[in-house]
Amino acid sequence: MSDSTRALAERGFRWLCAGAALAPVVVFAALLAQALIVGVGLADAAALDGLGRAALASATLVALAALIAFPLAVSVAVYIQEYADAPGDERGQGFVARLVVASVEGLAGVPSVIYGLLGLAVFVGLRGSGAGSQAAGSFAGVMTLAALLMPVIVASTRRALAELPAGLREAGLALGATRWQVIRKLVLPTAMPGILGGAVSALARGFGEAAPLLVLGLVASEALPVWVFARSSSAGGGIAGVAALLVVVLGLDVVALLLARRRARTLGGAA
Repeated sequence: MSDSTRALAERGFRWLCAGAALAPVVVFAALLAQALIVGVGLADAAALDGLGRAALASATLVALAALIAFPLAVSVAVYIQEYADAPGDERGQGFVARLVVASVEGLAGVPSVIYGLLGLAVFVGLRGSGAGSQAAGSFAGVMTLAALLMPVIVASTRRALAELPAGLREAGLALGATRWQVIRKLVLPTAMPGILGGAVSALARGFGEAAPLLVLGLVASEALPVWVFARSSSAGGGIAGVAALLVVVLGLDVVALLLARRRARTLGGAA
């Protein structure tokens, strides 16, 4: 193969990869533009009012679920990365860590509709005779979304902790700090941009999940994804809701990207 042919092939392959990289951007921009143009044009005042209430209900559900899932998920990830996998630990802790990791990875692959069935059987069932009330629906929706978010946050937190340089922990221990002090004052603050980035990505997933909330029904019918599904036959309301979901997900993804860039700068400084 001559040099000119090799250069032409390399240039063609580079443009092919660039086109493949731009394809998701083009598809997302087309969906967002169509939803905004068509949805805003067709939606009436009543639909927009219902959209606002549905968005507020979704934000409340996801925020409460995050308050439950985030500290639990970070605690699980810290135990796995900083205690169970640390040198010198007992053999039993390593077994427990592998069991926890396998369980978390299994939960991350469970379809979201299964979480809805779990919430219906467990969290609604815990309310007993009040299962059909507004409070029961709120409780079940929050707990189900928290269970859905936990594996995602655990995985992203483990990844953020694993990317920290080993010298960061060794320096703290060499100065006489306990492992808990190293984790609290060095490890978690340094890894926090990555942890928050993963949590924001999990929130974007939770905000758009409709399947578990459809299974639960009840107060979940006021959440934005279910509101969009219920009005999918109405072009104005349904498309306006799709536009709102796309805007929220895009905003959360931008926040996650900014946090990821900050994490890269933090890791560069720590190294």
